[in-house]
Amino acid sequence: MAVSAGNAQGIAQNLVVAFAAVIVALMAAAITSTVLSVRRRWLLAELNQLLHGATAGVVHGRPSAGRHPRRRRRWR
Repeated sequence: MAVSAGNAQGIAQNLVVAFAAVIVALMAAAITSTVLSVRRRWLLAELNQLLHGATAGVVHGRPSAGRHPRRRRRWR
């Protein structure tokens, strides 16, 4: 509306508000991206431990009952 009325002050004010909104959105996107990246790294590290047996013999933070899952059978 400010453009059709020739109101330069109104145009400038609207541009400042729009620019501020873009900056806030970019900051939110950067924070979200960082959080997701860290979370993904944690989940991949945990999955890597589970797949490669770094926690073999441990179930929910406690030693598992029974034989150690990596113990080999002795062939007679």
